[in-house]
Amino acid sequence: MMMDNTAFEELKRRLGDYKLDDALLFLNFVLQASRDPSLDAAIFRFAQRYPAAITHFKVEFLAKWLIIQGSNLSPYQLDWPNYLTLSQMYNCIEDPIVNDPTFRTRNPIDVIVRMMHQQLPGQQQIPLQFFGSALMLFVDASTRMADQIGYHVPARFKEITGLTVEEFMQLGFVVFSARGGPAKTRGTFTAEYLRKAFDQGVSVAEDVKVTRFLERVSADYQQFRLLASSDEYRVQDPGYILYEFNPLQKRPIIEVQPGRYVAPNPDLIIDRVTLGIYYDLFDADGLAFADKMGVVFEEYIGELLAAVYAQNKLFREREYGPKHSRKQGPADWTIVEGDVATLVECKTIRPNLELVSLASKDDLEEYSRRVAGAVHQLYRHSQAIRRRERGLEDFYGLDFRYLVLTLGRVQAINTFFFRRLIDDQLTDMGVPALPYYVLSAQELEHLLSLVVKGAKLSDLLARLADEGAIKALEPYQEELQKDALLSVTKQRANRMMEAITQED
Repeated sequence: MMMDNTAFEELKRRLGDYKLDDALLFLNFVLQASRDPSLDAAIFRFAQRYPAAITHFKVEFLAKWLIIQGSNLSPYQLDWPNYLTLSQMYNCIEDPIVNDPTFRTRNPIDVIVRMMHQQLPGQQQIPLQFFGSALMLFVDASTRMADQIGYHVPARFKEITGLTVEEFMQLGFVVFSARGGPAKTRGTFTAEYLRKAFDQGVSVAEDVKVTRFLERVSADYQQFRLLASSDEYRVQDPGYILYEFNPLQKRPIIEVQPGRYVAPNPDLIIDRVTLGIYYDLFDADGLAFADKMGVVFEEYIGELLAAVYAQNKLFREREYGPKHSRKQGPADWTIVEGDVATLVECKTIRPNLELVSLASKDDLEEYSRRVAGAVHQLYRHSQAIRRRERGLEDFYGLDFRYLVLTLGRVQAINTFFFRRLIDDQLTDMGVPALPYYVLSAQELEHLLSLVVKGAKLSDLLARLADEGAIKALEPYQEELQKDALLSVTKQRANRMMEAITQED
């Protein structure tokens, strides 16, 4: 059943009333003022009281349709009262579930996936972690494994973009940190600003490098509209318009006038120049790249774990069984803490556009099948240990936790409703109820920062499985707020930033 899209059509019409350049600058300002009282104390207090009024996804959605609908010939200025009106109009756009006659009895996981993908990522932006993790993955681990996989990520990235991975990230950091416009907010800059930065010693801001960088991460209005109209990204059912791909994820910087730029949400610049590198390479080489990343991801996870655990506590995948039929793995890593072994399987699973927008039954079942397959691998490995097969002596007699690590994050993966899908798959595979958990690499890093402070990962995973993420981590919030990053990640990011002002 097609839903009534009147609320969305009215919002589009209203957005066309505002002067485009100024409206984008105002959205940039509102989002940052909601987090920084020094910009506007009243907006900050309002955001603390009504957090749903100013979210990253709402601002990005409004910015997208402002660009599509708006014009610099429009007569009206977007201001705070008008923003609140737009925010309320946005809230009136309904999810397709409201027209589903079975909504009271069916599994609501599709709605949960869509909603959580919208609302949660913007609450967890830690720039140092994004930069450090991406450098470790796309430079350090990729370089070490290049000969083995026959694909050199840094060299291929430079061939595609004309920039090294480090230069791409450095320029991202420079423009993310830039403060311009009337309110001096982040992510607002001019070409002249970058030229002055180069003259003052920011060697990466050389004209030719800046041009190559902006060609990949920015768009003028016409380019943005063409991208938004691409059949590849548009939803066929207008009921899902809230979750349609936003070109700001690919081009987070908008050229509002020749040589003048604004990022409606500057945090998207961080995403684009770090984990967004994956999609630059995937767009260029497809599976020829993606199929190689499993080994690289495993190596990267090993580097994180080795920063925390001694050699006699951390074990890599190994051969086991009788000599005439020795088998490999399948646990990529095993962590031993006391009488518990955490078996770790690394999967380059990423939520695709269809999953986080439509969350169709087929997409959800495919994702749950891949996760269940990883858990099944770990279960078979634990059974081999219980059979006391040769080569696994280090783990005899231990209890087990099962951890699946993914490259991308699905916010709802550990909810009761998603677990039901995974557990159904495991039942079909003959796997009994297990204490398993699914984490993204970045979530793992937060937990490892607590391990450094004395916690056990196996205990944290047990709490997460029993109590859910919010309640389980409540006792550790003070420590996480102080420092949620590993020193190895911080050091890698800091080295990159220190190099920004070094002469070539």
